[in-house]
Amino acid sequence: MSASLRVLQITNRVPYPLNDGGTIATYNVTYYLNKAGHKVTMASLNTKKHFQNPAALADIAEIHACTLDTSISPIGLLKGVFEHMPYNVKRFESKAFHQLLTELLSKHTFDVIQVEGSYMALYVSTLKKHSKAKILLRSHNIEHEIWVRMAQNEGNPLKKWYFNMLSSKIKKFEDNSMHFFDAVVAITDRDAAYYQQAGFKGKLQVINAGANLDVFLPDVENEIPMSMCFLAGLDWMPNRQGLDWFLAEIWPTLSKKYPTLTLHIAGKAMPEEYYKLQTNQLIVHGTVLDAVDYLQKYEIFIVPLLSGGGMRLKVVEGMALAKCIVSTSIGAEGIAYTPMQNIVIADTPSEWIEKISYVIENPTIRKEIGQQAHLLSLQKYNWKNLVDSFVIIYNQLLKAD
Repeated sequence: MSASLRVLQITNRVPYPLNDGGTIATYNVTYYLNKAGHKVTMASLNTKKHFQNPAALADIAEIHACTLDTSISPIGLLKGVFEHMPYNVKRFESKAFHQLLTELLSKHTFDVIQVEGSYMALYVSTLKKHSKAKILLRSHNIEHEIWVRMAQNEGNPLKKWYFNMLSSKIKKFEDNSMHFFDAVVAITDRDAAYYQQAGFKGKLQVINAGANLDVFLPDVENEIPMSMCFLAGLDWMPNRQGLDWFLAEIWPTLSKKYPTLTLHIAGKAMPEEYYKLQTNQLIVHGTVLDAVDYLQKYEIFIVPLLSGGGMRLKVVEGMALAKCIVSTSIGAEGIAYTPMQNIVIADTPSEWIEKISYVIENPTIRKEIGQQAHLLSLQKYNWKNLVDSFVIIYNQLLKAD
């Protein structure tokens, strides 16, 4: 076991409860660092949208939080058109948080500072001014690519223009800010390749996201026959865009072709309009408190994502549960999958209809795909092993002095 390290973790929200990918990815690093005997101090923005009592994390970190309202405003959107800093980044800037970091760094010495997500690079100048610690960016996404893809799938000309303008500004911010870090940990090989091509000269490493394999345990014997499910936070635009596409382009054909097939939709921030779509085949659950219990019930897990970035934790968790997952190529990005061996990939409506029909009509193959997915999760996506990789990088950075 390596010597205990003092780690300062900078986050754009208090990572709790564990109900979306970014929160889960941040929390598990904190949890397993603490479990391995390292001292984690967390400095978090506590946003109005995701406000949480910081005491929820008191068992795994010393947490300091600063309240900030990051709500999107029409005036902010308009001003953002004319400002150099992208509005999506500026929403996370807080004088009080700069002050909080200054006070923390004046009172404590850290070995490593880990910044969670590119937008929090806003604070790197304060970190460098008040600390000699190595500073690592954990890149959850190539943020500007999300908006490029949103623009590609947007029919409204004004929205398309705005998304493209926003992506251009975010790209400049990402490309400029990365050079202030001693290391970048990308979540996928594809993301790491972007940093390399953009000219990053520091230490560059890939550490995927994972699943808690002590919690996400398969229970395929109790699945509901002829059932599919969707699970994602619908306050994130790409998730909603993908679900709307599936419901408009794919579900009408499948529901007619298989009258006993059911589709279950769940996720936080469920818009009221989805409840109005309910039938005996389409069931809307809203927020579910236990993702494991929900996912275990259904035979097929769909990920109809058309835009986004990084890596989808729900796919890894579905694999850990031995689910037969049907996903777009974008939905499965960052995962070392083999099509039709441990996941089913479909990108067009006709492919979705064809491949879901195939796994419905071939249950033995469907179950084998799920089992192979489970084996892949055991081999590559165990959170404990992934967090061990962070500790290796921390020590490499410290030895480089």
